[in-house]
Amino acid sequence: MNIELFYNFFILFQAMSKLVEAEWQRHSTVIGIPLPRLTASKNRKLAITVHREGGATREEQVALAKHMAHNVTTADRYYDKSEQRGARHQCLDTIENTYRVSKKLLDIIRRQH
Repeated sequence: MNIELFYNFFILFQAMSKLVEAEWQRHSTVIGIPLPRLTASKNRKLAITVHREGGATREEQVALAKHMAHNVTTADRYYDKSEQRGARHQCLDTIENTYRVSKKLLDIIRRQH
């Protein structure tokens, strides 16, 4: 690929990204809810996360990874946020349960004294 062709592709990619971001922010204004910036990286993460949460087979995950020009271990490591969401929920559940147990113990101790 010559440098001029690469440069033109890069400019086109930037223009498309700006167009998508402008539409996203316009949508934010229409619905009246402030939305975070919509980046290519967030789109990649969203696509993989939704795909996997929808029950995609490993074969389908590999096909999507190839389509996105990376291997499936890259998707596993960097883009699949469903695993992180599950871990986050598990952590919050543990904290909530610990708080409940601690509160119950504290109530028992207070009643005894």
